[in-house]
Amino acid sequence: MPSVTHERAAALVTALSLLATADALAAEVVWLDDAPSTVQEDVALQAGARRGPLSPIDLRAAATDAGAADDAAYESLASVLRASRAYETRLDGELVIMRDLDRPLDAIGIIRSTADRDAIFAALAYQGFAVDRFFDTDLADDERAAPYRVDLNGVAVVRPWADAVALAPERDVSPYEIAEAPQRIAYGRTAKMLRTELLPATLVVGEPTERTTVMVDGVPVTPDAGGAVKVVPGRHWVHLVRNDHVIARWTVRVGAAEERALAPALDDATWKAWLADARAGKVTTVPESLRPSIEALGGEVWLAEPGPKGATTLTVLKADGSVTSRTASAARARGGTSKADDDKLLGWSVAVGAEGSWLYSGDFYTQDPLTVTRDKAAVNAGALTVDVHAALEVSLARIGVGLDLTTPFGADHVALTGDGGLRPRPYVYGAVGVRWVQLTGGYVFPYHPAAGAMVTVPVFEGLEVRASGYAGFPTSLTRADGSTYDTNWLTRLGVGLAWRFGG
Repeated sequence: MPSVTHERAAALVTALSLLATADALAAEVVWLDDAPSTVQEDVALQAGARRGPLSPIDLRAAATDAGAADDAAYESLASVLRASRAYETRLDGELVIMRDLDRPLDAIGIIRSTADRDAIFAALAYQGFAVDRFFDTDLADDERAAPYRVDLNGVAVVRPWADAVALAPERDVSPYEIAEAPQRIAYGRTAKMLRTELLPATLVVGEPTERTTVMVDGVPVTPDAGGAVKVVPGRHWVHLVRNDHVIARWTVRVGAAEERALAPALDDATWKAWLADARAGKVTTVPESLRPSIEALGGEVWLAEPGPKGATTLTVLKADGSVTSRTASAARARGGTSKADDDKLLGWSVAVGAEGSWLYSGDFYTQDPLTVTRDKAAVNAGALTVDVHAALEVSLARIGVGLDLTTPFGADHVALTGDGGLRPRPYVYGAVGVRWVQLTGGYVFPYHPAAGAMVTVPVFEGLEVRASGYAGFPTSLTRADGSTYDTNWLTRLGVGLAWRFGG
């Protein structure tokens, strides 16, 4: 005979909860204009946002901002540099040092501080030591040296050393960075050449403004009126900082007297025009240069504009360039139209809902074993559930009481009680949790203490999708004649809609 265990029922409750919230586990929220914190919290919960409220500059800089990936790149560089020193005394170990340091050096995308610059300088100095010691006078001719040399004024120079000098022109290497004296002397000759014999290179940084700081190799610089910055030839890390965000970054290699223009992928004119369209609700596409930022934020972003009664107009952006519109409802703001109403921390709500349910009870056979038909319908049944739930809301918390009335279909779905029977099964309960998820506990008449859960997802102002369920625990009861009657598990699961109002 088919049966449903309590463990399977609990698993089904969890699955229904995940399905009910799947639409919300989606996006970060960018607020185009100020909104009350309570409205922001409501929309963030509906979006499943993992970050706090974001501003437009957060969106623009998401793909270029300094972050955890940069920390990891520097940790990798330090680790490889430590490990590579073990090969210094091995035959041809220099080849391993050169190769192994190339990868973490190429992974560095930004220099944020003096400590970052020192880390790169140490790695370049040591890589250059390996290059100079291995190739020596064959640097210009050995094909294997091609990736590690650069021609300056007709002279083959160790490329990592040229980059180290470009990074920190006035700095000399220490015995710790290069342990052997011949290579320290050779580095000094390279540094002197770059400092005194070569014409500087020029970087022309696009769109420098009063609000933007130009950083070259981790140092703030002041471009001339045309945006030009003079640098020592070699490799440089450049980025633009605005409002404490990195809005563009580059790694470039420039030769003597070379001029290189650096322009942000997302220029100010394009950004400002697109942002104005977003605030006017006219966005129909996502600029190609903005899509990496959306990808960096998880692949989907909600542009949010607060509206009346907490309803928020949303433009949904995806990394593939698609744009859709929707509306989010802020539950706390129902019943109020002013900012004061939206900001209040204490409120109330009443929800009335209906669900299509499934009911299982092991009690049908044991209550009336002689007359109950032995088929599946006697222990499993579809049911209709109506629910009324009143709650007090304190910030994000919701505490309430409710009545859940489930009426199962099927001739044998009647609970015997006294001399009669009870088909509608009332569940009187208390509920506590946050506004979207509450745990419930109470009593299912006529026999079962019970516990359950309720998940609600707002889909429109006042309208909610709801998934709920409970498990009634087995008990031992005494009949009028003094005999003992043991009840079995009772389980209900359901999904439906509810309407919530409040103040």
